[in-house]
Parts: sequence; C-alpha cells; structure tokens
Amino acid sequence: MDKNKKAYEPIDCGLYDHYEVYAMRRTLLSVTYKEGEKTVTNSLIIKTLRALNGEEFLLAVDGTEIRLDRIIEMRPVA
Repeated sequence: MDKNKKAYEPIDCGLYDHYEVYAMRRTLLSVTYKEGEKTVTNSLIIKTLRALNGEEFLLAVDGTEIRLDRIIEMRPVA
C-alpha cells in the first residue's frame, strides 16, 4: 500500500443508507471531501455505490469517484 494513502475507515451503516436513498432518488448533492491534501466541494448525483478491495466508493453520474471515508459533508442542493 502507498505510504501516503490512509487505510480505509468503514463508515456508519446509517450514513451508508442515506447515500443509497440519495442514489435511488437521484438527488443533486453538494459534497465536500478530501482529495489528497486538499478539500474539494462538488455538486453531483450518485450513480451507484460499490465496494472494491475492502473500500467503499461513491460513483457519480459525471464520472467522479469518491472513497466514502473521505467525505466530510454531503447535503441536498436546495
């Protein structure tokens, strides 16, 4: 494993359930997350959630992929 890459920290199951509902409803979201050392905020719609090598990811309609434990804040866009 890359020395600079932190081990995956599983997220709360209740939070994961919220992400699934947002994906099912195709809700436009404002998502703030860590990307390396910087913090990024992006508007997106979740296409699907998936697990790969013991890590969970959000895949957005626009192709953005975010490891779930990197998400700082997620809220619907009003």
